[in-house]
Amino acid sequence: MYRVVVYKGEADKTGEVLHEPRPFGNKVISGDIDLPFNAVSTAEFKVPLQNTLYRQIVPITSLVKVFDTVSGETVFDGRVAKVSGEFSSTHTQTIECEDCLAFLHDSSQTYRKVQNTSIAQFFTTLINYHNSQVEPYKQFKVGRVTVANSTDNVYRYTDDAADTFDTIKDKLVDRLGGYVVWHREASGQLVIEYLAQYGEDVDTPIMLGKNLKSAKRDFDVTELITRLVPIGSVIEQSTASVDTSADAAQPKTTIEGVNGGVRYLEDKALVDRFGIIQKPVEWQDVNQPLILKAKGQEYLNQQRIGLLSWTVSVMDISALDPAYQSFKLGNTYPIIDPYLNATERLQVTDQKLNVVRPHTMTLQIGTQNQTLSQFQLDYQAAMTFVKEQRALTSQSLADMKSQLSTLNAIKDKLPEQQSQIDDLVRRINELEGNSGYYEGSIIDVSYYQKDIDWVAVQKAKLALAIVRVQDGSSFEDPKHVTYLTDINNLGINYAVYAFFRAVSTADAATEATDFFNRTQQTAIKGRQPRFYAIDVEAETMSDMRSGVAAYMDQLNKLGVPDSRIVIYVGQYTQADWNLNTARAGALWVPAYGTDDGTVQVSHRPPLGQDLWQYTSKGTIAGITGNVDMSTEPSAKFKSAFLSK
Repeated sequence: MYRVVVYKGEADKTGEVLHEPRPFGNKVISGDIDLPFNAVSTAEFKVPLQNTLYRQIVPITSLVKVFDTVSGETVFDGRVAKVSGEFSSTHTQTIECEDCLAFLHDSSQTYRKVQNTSIAQFFTTLINYHNSQVEPYKQFKVGRVTVANSTDNVYRYTDDAADTFDTIKDKLVDRLGGYVVWHREASGQLVIEYLAQYGEDVDTPIMLGKNLKSAKRDFDVTELITRLVPIGSVIEQSTASVDTSADAAQPKTTIEGVNGGVRYLEDKALVDRFGIIQKPVEWQDVNQPLILKAKGQEYLNQQRIGLLSWTVSVMDISALDPAYQSFKLGNTYPIIDPYLNATERLQVTDQKLNVVRPHTMTLQIGTQNQTLSQFQLDYQAAMTFVKEQRALTSQSLADMKSQLSTLNAIKDKLPEQQSQIDDLVRRINELEGNSGYYEGSIIDVSYYQKDIDWVAVQKAKLALAIVRVQDGSSFEDPKHVTYLTDINNLGINYAVYAFFRAVSTADAATEATDFFNRTQQTAIKGRQPRFYAIDVEAETMSDMRSGVAAYMDQLNKLGVPDSRIVIYVGQYTQADWNLNTARAGALWVPAYGTDDGTVQVSHRPPLGQDLWQYTSKGTIAGITGNVDMSTEPSAKFKSAFLSK
């Protein structure tokens, strides 16, 4: 599951949650993350009007991180690149983001001639020049550089019209291969590396019937060369004989003189299989024909005839089956499909994540270039398998009827077996406590509880903490900000309540607004409360029903539906004031009996309430002294406010 956090700028270290994967808090309508190799990763989120960050996000200055709440890893780290709005039946915003590698587009390079310089030195020069132009939070520290060529030496010209990212791609990656990767250290420092190899070999297979939903296999031969024309450096000429016009081509080193007058090298096996495909390949630093021919022959001998790639839609079942690891960019995985050969081990080169549906993802897997012999072996193996399958499908009609009869008998028993399985799962869950709900104490607190050790409270098995925010508009509980900040940091399930003091419907609307705004001081930085409770204990106006209704109406206008509003009222005053408790999402009723901290069933209120506050003298680790406690949540209350 993924949590998306937006930061107002580099100085903001707390951030605000744009998308919370658990049942409460802000949500996005859709969220897609694209993680490619050697390119800027991107993310796009569609934000509804109800989200508290709607129209609060600023391009370039707002930063974004996406966290995997299961592994604790950061899967996306970058900035907002573009914000656009859509206005129709509903108002939404689309937030487009790019990861920190895009910072390399914020600087330009200068013209320079580079020679007698190692790849690591050249790469470091480009990064250092980038760092000299940008803010500290956009600067990279150079880590490992493991890419090498035959001489570990580069001969390049850099262009002052190109930015740093395009220069690295053109002058290094496109010519030498390798992977440009980056990460953030615990200190916040960005580290960039240029690696010859990246990722691990993982045995988690991708296969139909397990984790593969659909797949597309491509074999691209557009880069195939059967005749190669080696081209070397420009031949030096006297100044008088050089045509200096802009579009004049210059003669370059070729191999005719050392190759029997023929300017190309040919792979006869490839010509016989695919025909003549002639293309030039250039070595700008080679000016000797014999060396050029040797390099051309080496290139042709090592050439692969095609690029094999898969696009697969997979299910991440790592949380269900420990034998299957979660997929990661750069790792290689075996793809098992007998129709197209037994097994192919390929690297994940692009990963697309779905924030709203985290168990599904799309992987681009490939970059395995095949030789001609491997291509022929794979083709023969696939054809052999097809023949075997055809032979197996030629079984007699009698055999198929027999199998059908057996399957029908199994099908008739399935409902009974499924019922037994469901009952067994339910009993196991009950024994293990895996009910899908928060279980433990339900407490409500205010500044009377003074300093609370919420870590200890959480460890004492807490199902729900209900925090008082205010006693009317005029009194804001002095502890609610501290309580709610700690609660959000620990991920405790919580709600809020406010004492009703309104003397008119207008006053009730004001109280509701203050209640909501004060709650949002902390809620927007973490998670929204499960509900807003109106504590109705004192008769402050002649028509209490209208006052409470006005309070609820105002909360509705602020985005809190009736289903997330709870009314707290005594068992006798409810009838006297004729409150419309059926409108609320739940009814919370106090009834103490002797109020000694125990549940006294004989004093259970007879109102069909959803939650019973049974004492004001409860105790729990982490709170010094007494605390209000409630029990017996209804099925409706559990589903709405205690579900995980």
